[in-house]
Amino acid sequence: MSGIFGILGPTDGACIENMRQSLRHRGKDAAEIPLPNGGFIGAVAGVPTNSVCTSGSLAIAISGDIFNLPELSGSVSDLRSETKFDSVAEVVLAVYKKFGAEGIERIVGNFAFVVVNLQNGEVIFGRDFFGIAPLFYAMLDDGTPIFASEYKALLVVDGFNPNVDVDMLQYLQHSKKLPIGKTLFASIRSPLPGTISQINVSGEAVSAHSFRELSVKVEARSEAGTMEMLRHELTEALRRNTQESGNIGLALSGGIDSIGLAFLLRKIYPDRQIHTFSAGSDQEDGELRTAALVANAMGSIHHEVHTPPEMVNDCFRDVVWHLEDPYARSEVPQLFEIGRRAKGHVDVLLSGQGADSLFAGMPRYRLLWLIKTVPVFRGALEEFYNRTQYGVTPMTFVGKLLNAMYYRGTPPAVPSIKNSSYTVSPAPFPPVTFDFINRMMAKGFQYGQSQDAMKYERSFAASGIKYRLPFSDLDFTRFAYTIDDSLKIRFRQNKYVLRKAFAGTVPAEFLEIPKFAQRARCDNEFCDMLDLLKDDLFSKEATLSRGFFDYQELNSLFSRDADRPYNDEISMRLWTAIATELWAKIFLDGAIDKAGAISENRDQ
Repeated sequence: MSGIFGILGPTDGACIENMRQSLRHRGKDAAEIPLPNGGFIGAVAGVPTNSVCTSGSLAIAISGDIFNLPELSGSVSDLRSETKFDSVAEVVLAVYKKFGAEGIERIVGNFAFVVVNLQNGEVIFGRDFFGIAPLFYAMLDDGTPIFASEYKALLVVDGFNPNVDVDMLQYLQHSKKLPIGKTLFASIRSPLPGTISQINVSGEAVSAHSFRELSVKVEARSEAGTMEMLRHELTEALRRNTQESGNIGLALSGGIDSIGLAFLLRKIYPDRQIHTFSAGSDQEDGELRTAALVANAMGSIHHEVHTPPEMVNDCFRDVVWHLEDPYARSEVPQLFEIGRRAKGHVDVLLSGQGADSLFAGMPRYRLLWLIKTVPVFRGALEEFYNRTQYGVTPMTFVGKLLNAMYYRGTPPAVPSIKNSSYTVSPAPFPPVTFDFINRMMAKGFQYGQSQDAMKYERSFAASGIKYRLPFSDLDFTRFAYTIDDSLKIRFRQNKYVLRKAFAGTVPAEFLEIPKFAQRARCDNEFCDMLDLLKDDLFSKEATLSRGFFDYQELNSLFSRDADRPYNDEISMRLWTAIATELWAKIFLDGAIDKAGAISENRDQ
């Protein structure tokens, strides 16, 4: 686990210490390099850091993991002078100096880096294709750039006063996530995944290089041939993500994705210790029951994590502090607790995240299958798709009918944020062709993975655990989009070819396991907890003082009979509103101290 941070202009030792302490959960071993202009770049890591260095007129700070470091080192070594590189930072900087921005695409791994030109002050930001390693930057009032792996380290810099982006607050209520590159602070941004971007000393963009984008290039193969290639490519992706690990950790859900990874791991490493971690509301949770059976069958050391509503309530504030922008749903406290349990057992946790958008694993892909298969209802189905994904109200009779049937009536409106001009827009659909589903998945996969991976990366980083996701191995991802739609989804079966490919590795009784949504069970007990938080956080006086939400609207949107829980959609809208208020308490009300920790009066 690691992180980077820096101020590219005059500063003092106290500011360096504050930024360093803000990221201490990412590693207590720290190293900094002073810059000629009085600034610095630094890194923290769990082991003595080799993540900062200078070479000629350039300095670099890098975080993350590089899986092909020996090959990269060989590509830039000078055999005549027997040049050797002693650190990750030296290798990556040498690759950049020799091959330029395009050369960064040679790097296999999860990484984020900042390169500073010591002569002209220009700054280069780089992130891996899926943006697994986080990075944020901002400009001080005097134009000085600052950066860090988490933006809480920017907020402790003296003189930095970020302003809230109310449009992003509204976007969050609709989508439960944010657009790539943006945060809830208008003045804090994140470099886009898969880009090498350069800014000058005034903060103006100088150049940008984007990695080769994902494209759908379906290849003609037999079903048997596809299954064989799929097994091989996934095995190699899994090997790349685990080859330097000691004990292997896997976040094991009840779905076929992580089940398949579990049995593949045992096949690759028959003698290594593998730890599996599963979270659920209680012993009756379907995810936990399935995961226990899988762990027993593949021979892992299994850890069950129970996350009842009272535990969710207890850790909610800490989760928001680590997550920063409070995107995602109630699965995040479960991931947070998995990370806590994994500490001391493993240094790396894998998950099956990403397979759904490669192999059409979610219910929304059945809608796409229907759009492709029954074109006469395309308009209504597209409306319903945009309703479920973005909260866009259907306009046609059939679209409204589908909406009413799915939500068992009309769900309440999304809570409005005062003074926001944001309005939700329907997503455009490409023409319906033979590869329609693949193209719909591929066009959003890079940024979707970046958004989803953040909740895993941050939840595990809170306990100093690295995160790996083999289904987002770039070589494997590109291969997956060569597989025909018809092998991915059929009328009543998602992930058809993935399940077929796992046959022989995964015991038959696990191949058709139904998918359970990974989140807290939305029962009366859970909804009672939400109501208590709502009543505590959204008093009339507090809501008016904050100025984000309308007090009357919140109370009309989120009301229920005492003996009936909210439905899933309503409960998660309330969840997002509560998380938004907790975010404001932590990051706006001064409940975050100069050491980057939540202060003792965080609940006040």
